[in-house]
Amino acid sequence: MTEPLPYATVIVTRDRDGDGRVDWQDAAIAMREIMVNRLGADEQHLRVVPHIPFNFASQATNPFLATLDNVKRIALATDGLQ
Repeated sequence: MTEPLPYATVIVTRDRDGDGRVDWQDAAIAMREIMVNRLGADEQHLRVVPHIPFNFASQATNPFLATLDNVKRIALATDGLQ
């Protein structure tokens, strides 16, 4: 079985969000038109356990603010799961 060859897609875009300039936000809007939605990506926010910071050998795996951001994101995505 032959693996597919790697490829790159280049998009030249215009002002898509109507702010009068072409920037990364316009590129993000253009990207949505060609991106491939990965299987299960729409349910990623429902997977709580992989997002919980673990403490191995009494060492923090993330800085406090990154952990706090993750907890807030999980709480929002799960309607207040704590």
